[in-house]
Amino acid sequence: MTHPASLRRKRVLVDATPLWATSGLRGIGRFLRDLLAGLAAVRGQHPELEIEAIRALSPTQAAVTADLSAVLAESADKGGSIGALQRHLRRAVMPAVMLRARADLLHLPEIVGTPLVLPAPMVATCHDLIPLRYPEHYLPTQELAPRVGRAHREAAYAVRWVKDQRRYRLARRVVAISSLTRDDLVKILKIPSERIDVVHNGITLHRYEDQGVPSAPRHPRPFILYVGFSDPRKNIPALFATLARLNARAPVDLVWAGDIKGKNRDNIVALAAAHGVSERLKLAGFVSDAELVVLYQQAMALVFLSRIEGFGLPVVEGMAAGCPVIVARGSGSDELVGEAGVHVSADDPSEAAEAVWRVVDDAALRARLKREGPTQAGLFSSEAMATGYVHAWRRALGLDAASA
Repeated sequence: MTHPASLRRKRVLVDATPLWATSGLRGIGRFLRDLLAGLAAVRGQHPELEIEAIRALSPTQAAVTADLSAVLAESADKGGSIGALQRHLRRAVMPAVMLRARADLLHLPEIVGTPLVLPAPMVATCHDLIPLRYPEHYLPTQELAPRVGRAHREAAYAVRWVKDQRRYRLARRVVAISSLTRDDLVKILKIPSERIDVVHNGITLHRYEDQGVPSAPRHPRPFILYVGFSDPRKNIPALFATLARLNARAPVDLVWAGDIKGKNRDNIVALAAAHGVSERLKLAGFVSDAELVVLYQQAMALVFLSRIEGFGLPVVEGMAAGCPVIVARGSGSDELVGEAGVHVSADDPSEAAEAVWRVVDDAALRARLKREGPTQAGLFSSEAMATGYVHAWRRALGLDAASA
């Protein structure tokens, strides 16, 4: 891309502080790490932009750096180290940070804690609007939703709608991570479609290539893999029912990678007991990227029966690692895998179990999925994602014409 000498470089600040917050343990953390890696790879193609990351906020100063690789190194496995404080600091301190850094644009990859007033334009990522889609499960909170009455839930919905509407209206442009999320922004929050850019999430593909680690310890029994959390849309009862049906034929474990603690963990353990699979459930907790790749490579299949996803990141990761993936039809994840995975009903554990055995027993099918998975995942590289964000920033800055 040409860069007129007379055009001053535009400074874009990417808020990387979620990596140190509790969000760093969740999908937002993985998304943000891959975004920064992609930006580090493609930034040289866009000399008109000066891309920097905010790696810390405090009432007196902020750490802003152009060394995106250093941010990734510093934040490795540090998610949750600063708790919810970062959201409050973002709301209170971010305007001053932008002024000190002479920012032309701020990008918020996490919308909570959006400042009320900003001294420069903002671009915001919308991952999903799940609480507004399914208020009966998520509002006023996931824990309280089953116990509140209709009036209480409607009030919580109204509050959440106003907050989200304000947050995304404040942004000059909104990046939706899928067409499903874009459609929800338009239908639910009435955000004009011409202000929305769809940029699919991406991953650092080489991280999931076969690293040749024969010394990596193997799980003692064959296992299916699940990566993620346990909120209602994840359809965990169907996952345990699938596991029970698998064990009716042969011993199979479920390895669960995800930071599950406290009451959520207790609920999962109780649910496993109700399905008679307590001895087959192995809660691995938060695992490093290297450990996760090994799990993908050793699993019989990734079984991901979530009913709806803004973007099913574990599905793309699994394909990239050559792990056969089994997803629910109509969930959004099925669009990501295309023919490179197996589609089943979210409500039919017998079909899901049969799909696992088919992948195991049919050598030709397994070979095809292991071959086509990485190719399909290649459509969702971190570089492609970063390039999409650069174009959204350019539109927000008036450097490119906005597209509907």
